[in-house]
Amino acid sequence: MFERYTGQARECIFWARFEAARSGSSFIETEHLLLGVFEIDRGLADVLLVGSADAIAAIRAQAGVPERSEPEDPKKDLPLSHECKRVLAYGAEEGERMGARHIGTEHLVLGLLREQDCRAAQILRDRGLEIRGVRERIVRLTRTHPQISEMDPHRTVYQPSASHSDAAPPELRAVLSAMSRSTGMFGAMTEKARRSIFFARYEASQAASMAIETEHLLLGVLREDHALARRLFPDVAKIEEIRTEIGHRKPARTKISTSVDLPLSEDVREALALANEEADRLKHHEVGTRHVVVGLLLRENCLAAELLRARGITLEKARTDLAAE
Repeated sequence: MFERYTGQARECIFWARFEAARSGSSFIETEHLLLGVFEIDRGLADVLLVGSADAIAAIRAQAGVPERSEPEDPKKDLPLSHECKRVLAYGAEEGERMGARHIGTEHLVLGLLREQDCRAAQILRDRGLEIRGVRERIVRLTRTHPQISEMDPHRTVYQPSASHSDAAPPELRAVLSAMSRSTGMFGAMTEKARRSIFFARYEASQAASMAIETEHLLLGVLREDHALARRLFPDVAKIEEIRTEIGHRKPARTKISTSVDLPLSEDVREALALANEEADRLKHHEVGTRHVVVGLLLRENCLAAELLRARGITLEKARTDLAAE
């Protein structure tokens, strides 16, 4: 459901889950989402809140969310409350009404205000924020800074400010640091390639891996690029065979929340760097899923390369297909 969300909007929901967990809540409620929005998008907080740092602390106190308590299980995959689900639907409507291509943090705030009886809406109204005025300010803001509404919804790497990273809870600080170190390799990727990494993160979470490994990236590519998957494996049963073999070789333990931004393993970072080099060698302007497959095969000792070679997908074959394309 989050395909059209900007990277920041997705991070808000990730942070909201963390806030809900350390509040001891069984659901992600609207007040947790509100805190997620203002913690992640400090620029928006500065626009809407007077003295934003103090205001966020006051909102936290009013919402009853502790400042620095640690959740019993920070990885617990908490569901959205019914109010939160309606907020997300309202946010999507607001984005469409404004002609935005993607759903951003500003649309989530409008969604919160439209769910009039929720706790977050009451907190915002207590600070003088009414939906009509906020909507007008956001329209002016996006006209002045049109890039706000054009942010990439498939960005897989969050780039926090230094002050934001320093203020993050210890559990998140290492994650944010790891993600910020990986930003350079994604700039030239096609949408399909970036979505493959998004799906790789999902595969890693389902396997209870502490990092995104090459086998997860391979599954992500095959899941996202159906045409490439059919070209590599005309017999679709072979894809399930790959998944089954991965499960046998690396049995899953307890699943990790799909919202946790797992870091890329060293093998994956190297494979993506090799994919970039392959695109440069061929003078291609973008790095696509086929380049990623070549990058995985160039990382010869990784599990993904082994799985591909065992099924007749060699580096030479992958390069021939890429050159023909």
